[in-house]
Amino acid sequence: MLNTVIFFDIVPELLFTNHTDLPEDTSPKPELLCIDIQSNAVQNTKQLLSSSESSSTLYQKGCIRVLQTSHAPLPHPKDSSSVGLICYNLGYLPSSDNTFSSIKTTLQSTMESLVDAALLLRTNGLLSILTYPGTNVNEANAVSYFCEGLVLFTAREENRWKRFVESIPPDADVVEEGNDVNEEASLRTFAVRDIVTASLQRVFEQGSKNQTWRSFRHEQLGRPLSPILVTA
Repeated sequence: MLNTVIFFDIVPELLFTNHTDLPEDTSPKPELLCIDIQSNAVQNTKQLLSSSESSSTLYQKGCIRVLQTSHAPLPHPKDSSSVGLICYNLGYLPSSDNTFSSIKTTLQSTMESLVDAALLLRTNGLLSILTYPGTNVNEANAVSYFCEGLVLFTAREENRWKRFVESIPPDADVVEEGNDVNEEASLRTFAVRDIVTASLQRVFEQGSKNQTWRSFRHEQLGRPLSPILVTA
C-alpha cells in the first residue's frame, strides 16, 4: 500500500457520472488529492493512474493530483469548501528489502496533519487513519486518543475531553534490541498526552461547532501489533 494522504471532495458527478462526461465547469470541481513524501510512491501512483482506464480521464482533467510533499502542514485541494473524506495510511512505504523503512511518519507531524484535516473536513465528513502499532506504537496510540477526544467535544459533561486527556497514560516504552526497560517513574515521558492535548485544544477552538464526531476503532483481536483502522 502507498503511504498516502487522500482528499476526496465528494460531489455526485465524481461518484455516479460516467467520468468521460464530466462537464468542464463543474462547481465545486471534484478532486482527489494524493500526497506522499517519497518519490517512489508518487511515481508509482502516477503510473497506476495513467494506466487505469477508469482514472486516467480524471487524472488528465486535473480532478486527481499527486503531490510529493509532507502531510504536515496539510496541503489543501483547489476547492476546500466541501471536503468529505480524508484518508491516512501511516508508517512507511513497504518494500521487499526494507529500502524505505527509515522514512516513516512521526508522532509530531501526524498529529499536526490530523488537526489540519479535522479543521478542513466539512460537517459530517469522514476521517480515516490506518495506524501501525508495530512501527510506531506512540503514534498509533495518539491517533486513537485524538479521535476519542473529538467525540467528547459534544459530551453532556462540560469539558469532558479535557478530563479525558488528563487520564492518558505515559508513553509506551520503546526499547532498542539488547537494552533493558528503565522502570524509574521519573524517566517516564508524556509526549503523547501533551501532543494530543494541544491538538484537541486547537480543533476545539478553531473547529466548527456544528461538527459532531463519532469515532470507531477497527482491529484484529489477539494481535496487538497488527494495523488498526481508526475512523471519525
